[in-house]
Amino acid sequence: MLKSLKIFKIKPIGVEESIQLAVNLENNEFAESRWFDSISSSGKPNPATGVRFGARLIDSRTVNINVPPETAFNPIQTIADLAKKKEISLFIDAMSAFGALPLDVNKIHFDAVAASANKCLEGVPGVGFILIRKTVLELAKNNAHSLSLDLFDQWQAMEANAQWRFTPPTHVLAAFHQALKEHVKEGGVMGRYQRYKENCKIICGGMTAMGFKRLLPDELQAPIIITFIQPDHPNFKFKKFYDALSEKGYLIYPGKLTAADTFRIGCIGHLTSKDMHEVLDVVKETLKELDIKLN
Repeated sequence: MLKSLKIFKIKPIGVEESIQLAVNLENNEFAESRWFDSISSSGKPNPATGVRFGARLIDSRTVNINVPPETAFNPIQTIADLAKKKEISLFIDAMSAFGALPLDVNKIHFDAVAASANKCLEGVPGVGFILIRKTVLELAKNNAHSLSLDLFDQWQAMEANAQWRFTPPTHVLAAFHQALKEHVKEGGVMGRYQRYKENCKIICGGMTAMGFKRLLPDELQAPIIITFIQPDHPNFKFKKFYDALSEKGYLIYPGKLTAADTFRIGCIGHLTSKDMHEVLDVVKETLKELDIKLN
């Protein structure tokens, strides 16, 4: 059973439906919401609720911080400082930021950070990894929910014979190796950040000039994915807008993390300023086709 301001059961509605319900319930309240697994990995009932910053769980105990939802995603330094002060173990989900946004282990105290070969590292999907303090990893012995995803056992196997316990995705690892070489060649984290930042600047400026409004101000906008509010225009129907862009070879993200009707445009991946300008040209063309004037 999961708790997120409301209680619901998993079995009666199926796993997929229950997960979607959990996400909807939690994200509708953003920073105010709390949830927890009723049974821990040890089989014992969990006590207090967890605190979530948007869609990121950072604690197994309750810590109340009064911040607006849009701010809760941003201040990793503040969250890390609080976790250290409260002697809380901090696990950072950096899946969509690792490799492009700086994360200095000398300044930000955390126990583990998770990421994957794709996203900002620009490899292909298929392998995830965790950078974790050895002392914390040692505490994970016999405490995993999964046989194949047991980090402690995998670590022990690597230390013993440098082998994966199960068949590794060799083609994904080969692509990841090449992606890391290209990441270094581009200038590492800051080199990639600068390209994504320029991509973000072009998209934000161009969409604003067309009359679209962004959800976040500049000081909170990371150069990863940009959320725009769906315009209040009688001819704007998201599905038609989405399908028209798709037919031209461009896919955008439907908004799913906000209570407002939004859509999102990504600016990461092997994309350049040329690609961003092409996106803007296609959006302009689509608005014209749908007879939508926002200015």
